[in-house]
Amino acid sequence: MGLKPSRKLGAGANTKGFNRYPVADAYGTALFKGDPVKLSAGFIQIAAADEAPLGIFMGCSYVDANGTPLLKPYLPASTTSTAAPIDSVNGTTNAVAYVLDDADITMTISADAALSTVNMGQYFNMNVVAGSTTSGDSGYTLDVATGSATSVHTLMLVGLVDEPGNELTDSTPKVEVKWAQHVDK
Repeated sequence: MGLKPSRKLGAGANTKGFNRYPVADAYGTALFKGDPVKLSAGFIQIAAADEAPLGIFMGCSYVDANGTPLLKPYLPASTTSTAAPIDSVNGTTNAVAYVLDDADITMTISADAALSTVNMGQYFNMNVVAGSTTSGDSGYTLDVATGSATSVHTLMLVGLVDEPGNELTDSTPKVEVKWAQHVDK
């Protein structure tokens, strides 16, 4: 399921708002809703599993080869926008990525193995898993094997997602995390 916005830390309003960033023409990696992303040379691209991200990719807009404006939950690899999307960034023709770039949010993600209460507050990286072109959702999961007491990893485990049937001892529990590392704009 990748990273899904959950709530805002502290007492601030949780708008789950996003900012727009350009994607380089013909960027060679697909981007899926829930993927961690970074800025590189002014363009959005996928962040490595152990790299401090700018935020979460939430979708995109671009104009396809037929001249049809599209708003999608994922950006296929090597996409080139043929005209400026309706919400272009700085008037360019590049595809536009919508990125939730707030450092003070929590997110939900599925872990790749069972956890215990000892893991609460520990730091983890993610497993890079291909997303779904059907749903547009990311395939990233929390990499339980990378758990550490030091903040050298991307995510910090906050707690278990409170929903019926979700237990830490499940083979893929849903958990709430926050950024341990984050790159500001």
